[in-house]
Amino acid sequence: MGGDALAEPVRNLVTLLVDGSRAVLLPEIAAQFDALKRAHESVLEVRIVSARELSDAERDDLVATLGRKYGKKIEARVEVDASLIGGARVHVGDEVIHASIRDALAQMAVALAR
Repeated sequence: MGGDALAEPVRNLVTLLVDGSRAVLLPEIAAQFDALKRAHESVLEVRIVSARELSDAERDDLVATLGRKYGKKIEARVEVDASLIGGARVHVGDEVIHASIRDALAQMAVALAR
């Protein structure tokens, strides 16, 4: 089979979806397949939003810590958001770990308003 050829089951699925005017479902099917593959391989995708660019050592330390906490291999995507003032936010699925100065200030403001 050449590098551009699709396996027969995949080709049949794509044909079925296109013929049934359901090609719009392909991105969601791909996302669900990717999620199942990651779960099977014990890989956890996380999004790290940091107030500043992380050094390689800082990124590696954070990824190692998350790997120990969740017991899985971590695939991290790192973004910078200067509005956090300092620290970072870590998004793991639906869970958000708040460790930024902005979040701490917001929590203090709520506590002081009570």
